[in-house]
Amino acid sequence: MLKDEMIPTISGIQSLNCQRANRWHNGNFHNWSGLEWAGAMCGEAGEAANLCKKLRRLETEAIGNEWSEHPSSDASQLVRQLGEECADVFLYLTLVASRYGIDLEHEIISKFNRKSEALGFPERL
Repeated sequence: MLKDEMIPTISGIQSLNCQRANRWHNGNFHNWSGLEWAGAMCGEAGEAANLCKKLRRLETEAIGNEWSEHPSSDASQLVRQLGEECADVFLYLTLVASRYGIDLEHEIISKFNRKSEALGFPERL
């Protein structure tokens, strides 16, 4: 369990999530192929995209929108659900990376910095 004062790193989350997945899969995390972990990740991404679609319908007050009666309360509920789906995508992403021995934190930092440099932006990780 994480302590309140600890700020988890991407590498720390990846490691702990892999450990939990290994326990969940009876000690054999590699029973699932990379494709199966990626499929689970894409399923969660699809759920996140669907929530974004529903939020956009609220934003544009689309006719026939099933949430039009109470848009503010429903929007906050949709945003909360979207946050959960985004977390699911990230957690499955760490498992995809772990399945192939990828240091996700290193790759994120490297990619971010290369893109900033290529675009001439000052932001670096």
